[in-house]
Amino acid sequence: MRLFAFLLLFTLLSLALADTEIVNVRIPLPPSDLVGVKLTRLEAGRRHTHTLSSNDSETYFFAALDPGGWTARISWPASTPTRFTITPHGHADGAVFHVRASALAPRVPYFNPEGLADSDFETTFHILVEPLLLGVLPRTAVSAFGAIAVCVAIAAFLAPRFLAGLHGLVRHLDEEPTKDE
Repeated sequence: MRLFAFLLLFTLLSLALADTEIVNVRIPLPPSDLVGVKLTRLEAGRRHTHTLSSNDSETYFFAALDPGGWTARISWPASTPTRFTITPHGHADGAVFHVRASALAPRVPYFNPEGLADSDFETTFHILVEPLLLGVLPRTAVSAFGAIAVCVAIAAFLAPRFLAGLHGLVRHLDEEPTKDE
């Protein structure tokens, strides 16, 4: 039981390596009046790396997207306390994603070796835009979903046999005569 608890705790802790912000959209979006903003082009299905800081805390990304369900996901190191927001805007050829970042204050004293002010930050993040399959499942999650389905199927197949064998073993041990008899 302790091994199980250790493995569960280790798994949960290892999952906290990155923070994410996700927004799902359905294309086409209502048109927006964004004029004169610099757009960084995103390629759907490809991860892009970008950095925002207290001096440059927002950016706009354009992605040419076909009609349907899409998800935009930003991920950044959990060790960098930052708050991100993604606001989708309509565009004639797809969507524009307005990304804003701000420091997640107050800073933790032991994790602020540079002595930055609470409002200072610099965070490198990854952004990915990908289609939603069946309107709910991001394409990159399909392999994980499939692996979970295979594990559940194997467990459903093996669990009755394992329990029957365990039951037979207990019955056999109950029937064995003890040395005192």
